[in-house]
Amino acid sequence: MAFAPERLFKARRDKHWTRAHLANLIGVSPDTIKRWERKAGGTKPRGDHIWQAELALDLSPGYLHGGPEKLPAAPGLTVEQEAADAARWRLLSPENRQAMREIEDDLMRLTQPSTTRS
Repeated sequence: MAFAPERLFKARRDKHWTRAHLANLIGVSPDTIKRWERKAGGTKPRGDHIWQAELALDLSPGYLHGGPEKLPAAPGLTVEQEAADAARWRLLSPENRQAMREIEDDLMRLTQPSTTRS
């Protein structure tokens, strides 16, 4: 799935954050955020910046590429266990996060119903 700039804009605005605030959290300039949010002619963020934005905005991994906003809670996990899992996720290196993202994308593709007709 392709990067969805309107989702970044909506998520940022829903938190009532300025571009400068989000930019400061992920280490880019406010103008960079503006370019990412542009629907036509905007630039696509690098993978590590997408991850950082999703983490900062408390979005599920893959949301800015069309995935669900929040992942459903795993059966049997308490809020504390989910928080611990999220903390471990933040400790992964950008390379490992990217590898996990690619696995997640593959799983989503495999579990989507086929749209081709015979």
